[in-house]
Amino acid sequence: MLPFADSGGASPELLELLAAERDRLDRQMTDLRDVRRRLHDCITEARKHDGTGSSS
Repeated sequence: MLPFADSGGASPELLELLAAERDRLDRQMTDLRDVRRRLHDCITEARKHDGTGSSS
């Protein structure tokens, strides 16, 4: 699909599908960053309580 988009020969429908896929990936990346941040916070908090104090 992408070579057609790069060459300017993509239909409006294809471009709409590509934009929707890009938007879906953006949402997924945002969700993953949020989940990772929460997981990191949980690990940090758990380490405070186990006495190691390690922040890796």
